[in-house]
Amino acid sequence: MNLVQRGYHRARNILFQIEDYKIMSIAQVIQLYFPFATGRRKAQEVLLKLHRKGKLERWRGEEGYCYSLEPKTGRADHTVLVNWCRIWFEKRLKSWEGIHRFVYEDDYGFLRSDAFVAIKNKTTGKLKFWFVEADLSKNKFDKVSKYNKLLEQINQGKLERWWIKLTDGFPWILVVTTTQARKEKILSHIAEENKHGLEFRVYTLDELKGEL
Repeated sequence: MNLVQRGYHRARNILFQIEDYKIMSIAQVIQLYFPFATGRRKAQEVLLKLHRKGKLERWRGEEGYCYSLEPKTGRADHTVLVNWCRIWFEKRLKSWEGIHRFVYEDDYGFLRSDAFVAIKNKTTGKLKFWFVEADLSKNKFDKVSKYNKLLEQINQGKLERWWIKLTDGFPWILVVTTTQARKEKILSHIAEENKHGLEFRVYTLDELKGEL
């Protein structure tokens, strides 16, 4: 494969990735495709070409330009935050693991998680599960009580989902927010409201990026 063919193949993969992720910031594209010293410049060149060809929409975001196959929506910043969580999962995979499913906005009626993740052991076929909460709100964090209610409904046989019979315990819950002060508030809600001892992992975005 020559340089032109390699460039075409990479651009096509980036388009597929952005379609799958719905929205990606340039920083996320760099993280996945251009993790080297001149990566930002190269990413800018590739993404600008795709934009000029009409393949991608773009707009200014917190991390520079964001890209999507569709026009910007009101939840664009939220989707970008969810996708940092998705990249975190991708980067943490062992060689024998793969993302089996990544479902945006998994709805349970009284609770809508920002994402639901199933990670598959490709050797044993065993699955492990996570919920994802991307917190950009200044309102009270009410998800602790809702996840506890979800466990209660499962234990009472009131809920049927494909993953319930495949798990050894309730999924872990990854929570990512933007400031240390907000993180502390979320941790206080967990301490007060997590009556069933569910497993929460709470990060600021900077902390999450620090593990990539």
